[in-house]
Amino acid sequence: MSTISVIIPSKDEPYLQKTIDDIFKNSHEDTEVIAVLDGYWPNPPLNNNDKLHVLHRGGSNGMRNAINSAVELSRSEYIMKLDAHCMLDDGFDSKLLADCKGNTILIPTRKRLDPVKWEITETNKRDVNYMELDSENRGRIIKKNDDPKLDSEKIVETNAFQGSCYFMKRSYYKKLGLLDDINFGQSGHEAQEIYFKVAKNGGKVLRDKNTWYAHWHKGNKNVVISGKEVKKSREYMKEFIKQPKAFKRRQLAGLFRDMGFKKGAEIGVRHAKYSTILCETIPGLDLMSIDPYTMVFQDKRSNELGVEKTNEFYEEAKEKLSKFPGCKLIKKESLQAVQDVPYESLDFVYIDGSHEFDYVMCDIIEWSKRVRKGGIVSGHDYYRFKDAAVVDSVDMYVKQHGVKKLSLTTEKNAKSWYFIKE
Repeated sequence: MSTISVIIPSKDEPYLQKTIDDIFKNSHEDTEVIAVLDGYWPNPPLNNNDKLHVLHRGGSNGMRNAINSAVELSRSEYIMKLDAHCMLDDGFDSKLLADCKGNTILIPTRKRLDPVKWEITETNKRDVNYMELDSENRGRIIKKNDDPKLDSEKIVETNAFQGSCYFMKRSYYKKLGLLDDINFGQSGHEAQEIYFKVAKNGGKVLRDKNTWYAHWHKGNKNVVISGKEVKKSREYMKEFIKQPKAFKRRQLAGLFRDMGFKKGAEIGVRHAKYSTILCETIPGLDLMSIDPYTMVFQDKRSNELGVEKTNEFYEEAKEKLSKFPGCKLIKKESLQAVQDVPYESLDFVYIDGSHEFDYVMCDIIEWSKRVRKGGIVSGHDYYRFKDAAVVDSVDMYVKQHGVKKLSLTTEKNAKSWYFIKE
């Protein structure tokens, strides 16, 4: 297993091989390359290398999807995203590894590359180290960049950078939920999404002047980013910035109340913690709290608990929910209970049952049919952890069903997900 994975999303890139060669030439660590070919094959083919892994997409799925796919393929502790037309400093990986501390993302100094000659372009402009967001949240190079007195500052905070290169722990990438291709679209505002998610989670984006990369500064004319996708990312960025700092699943119950919801279901109850919150938050709520309280076929979590513990949970839930006349505790498996619920009869559903892929997907498919238009389909634990596939199941469903907006609560790990049914 490598220490660092350099991830390169690529679409019709003429300098991909040069970029890969440069990485291996200048790497000092156990560094691998994962190149994602987004709907094309390079001609000539890429050179074979034991440290090169190629992920080919039959059709174009976009930049964010390409990066996320490579992150899932990687098993390295650190990841570096790099455009497919970049040159690197000698020992770039060792230098970044030494400087990456805690919840930080590092951006190397950016130089300008002539990709035909494969050399640094000589201009009267200084290397790019200082940028900031303008009133439209666009990254702009600022005058501080021209001040040589600042050269002694080797690590500086920034709120803006070009998304062509960044370095971080792989676990931090997954914790932040990068890169969201459902709400932000396939491309556009990559750096802004990263910065605002880091800022909201108390981390830092740092410009690291101890190393550099050189980027094709004239731009890649072979790749045209869809104006529709850029517009989508721009519009959602405005909304994302305005989202409250704390909107947890208790506030989600408040949203149900404020929307006038009176009838719902929770799938997977266990201690009845959230069913209790729902009933306390929404006076007069008609709630079905559904849990089999038994060993579920091929579900590791329920089988690990054992019969005795499961029975304890049932008695605890029964006692808690007995004080809410509108709450009915139903001791059935999800797909048995759903057969008794008419289509489009619920205001909301909250899915928190088995977290394995098949169960989550089946729950979303069947219970979403029971939610009326204008109601909310939601669930728990939208993050990646052992024996769970909530993220994959939810993402696949919303893409296949054309859900326009998937929202998340703001917990660090066990986020709730939700969307309005149209």
